[in-house]
Parts: sequence; C-alpha cells; structure tokens
Amino acid sequence: MRPSVDQLQEHLKSIEPARLRLHLTRLSIVRNQLLNPRAIGRVKRYVEETFDRAGLAVRTEPFWWWGSGWRRHHNLIATIPAGGLDDERIIIGAHYDSVPFSPGADDNASGVAVLLETARVCAALARWPRRRIDFIAFGMEEEGCVGSRRHADRLARLGAPVTAMVSLECVGYTDQRPRSQRIPPGVPVHVPDRGTFLGVIGNGPARPVTALLARAIQLASPQLETVTLVVDDGGLSLPATRLSDHAPFWDRGYPALMLTDTAFLRNPHYHQSHDLPDTLDLEFMARVARSVAALTLMLADGDELADSDGSHRG
Repeated sequence: MRPSVDQLQEHLKSIEPARLRLHLTRLSIVRNQLLNPRAIGRVKRYVEETFDRAGLAVRTEPFWWWGSGWRRHHNLIATIPAGGLDDERIIIGAHYDSVPFSPGADDNASGVAVLLETARVCAALARWPRRRIDFIAFGMEEEGCVGSRRHADRLARLGAPVTAMVSLECVGYTDQRPRSQRIPPGVPVHVPDRGTFLGVIGNGPARPVTALLARAIQLASPQLETVTLVVDDGGLSLPATRLSDHAPFWDRGYPALMLTDTAFLRNPHYHQSHDLPDTLDLEFMARVARSVAALTLMLADGDELADSDGSHRG
C-alpha cells in the first residue's frame, strides 16, 4: 500500500543531519577488506544491526575474490518483500569498503549512511509493495566493483527483472566557491562551476527513472540542485561515469543510476587520510536521503514506469 503524501513527508522529516552524523561516526574508519579485515567486520556488524533495528530481514551474499589469496567477502542485503509483482525488484546500493589508509567519510560512508536512512524510512512506510526492494551494502568496490559485479551477474543468470538500480557513491561533499567544480572534457550537458549539486548519471534504459527522481526531489527536497547526464554507450566515451557499483548493472543492460557529488572532481579529500565526517555537508546529505527514500517508494508501489517497460531481464 502506498503511503499518503502527508505520511511520506512526515517520515522524511526524520532524516536529519544528526542521524547522518551518527552513521558517519561509526562508518568512517579505515576499512579496506584486504588490509583491515577487523575494521570491515565492525562496519559490517553496524550495517547489519542498523538494518535489523529497522525491522528488515538481512542476509549476507558471499563471494570469493583473488586478491592476496582467495578470500571470501560479502554483500549485505536487506529486503522489503513484495506483495504484488514479486519478480520485479528495486536495488538501492552503496559500497562499504574504503581505499587503504583512508577513513572514507565521503567515499563511501556518506553513501552507506544515506542507504541506511533510506532503508529505515522505507521499512516504516512500505507494506508489501508491488515491487521488492533490496537495500545492498556492496563489498570490494574499491577493487573493481567486485561485489556488485557478482550480484549483477547472479541476477542476470537467474533472469531476474530489475526495475531500477540506484548506486549511492560519494554523496556528502559540497563547495560553494566559484571554480570548485572540475568538469571533464566531453561532458555534453551544462555543469555549474560551483560544487553544490548532485550528479545523476544514468544509462539509456534508466531515462524513466531519472524523470521519476526529478518528481521525487520536488516532493521531498526541492532545494536539492541536480545535474543529469544520460549515457547511451555504457559510459565508454566518458570513463569517469563508470566508477561505481552501477557499472556492472549497465553492462548487463539493467536500468541503473549513480548519484554522486562527483567525488575527485570536487572533493580534495577524496582517497586521502583527511576524508573525515567534519568535511561533509550534512544538510546536503539529508536532502539526498529524503529524495532517494521518496524515489524508492514511488518505484516500489507506483505504476509510473509501466508504459516505459521499467523492468528488465538481463
């Protein structure tokens, strides 16, 4: 059953900077799966416990990867089951690892914090939605999107339909100064020179999802500025658009978006030891989280994508 607009907006108000700061404090530790397995374990437990407190069923999806010897790693999946089109699913994801020696507040504790708040609000409002919702904390993104690639490959083998995948990748840093935003050559849309917007990067099949996101933002956080780019070649002509967990879903033809503050194109702390929570814009993060929660509920219970064949089989 879809919540009313009043119910939705009331719950969205609970996504506050203080809640995001709490998540960031627990998540922003050096957590590289090859060099800091204990730290990864602490972060995994926090994610699992937070999903559990929201009343969500959580499971681990193991996968093996050859790094310094074969090791088992995990994606963490919290699910709101469907009551209708139970073969169709929405995936909201963020990677929980960091590069060596960086606490990774923006990359990507910010994405995981938004994921956790989105899951909390959706768990409170979604009751047997028409489409299943999977909230996924992906492992091993920093080693080449290993966890998300394993998951996308598994879905494709099963022929599982995906209505939309949204990757939350560095969603916490802003800079009001002129010329604070770098712009890669060849970007075919206007990009402001101040780093205050959210980048929305999608593939061709995700065009209906980008349109629905615009509606969600107007409902949830109309102050959130966005720049939208749709790439029809899987990002091959703009490699910077492929640098997160959406790329394996693009490669399988699934509709997928990356939401990002543009990372190294704006944030001087990216992949550094000073990528810390105090460098982030928590109000910006809250606006992103409110918008993602609204989008998720629209996708899960709405029929807005029916005419656009929003579901896709890999």
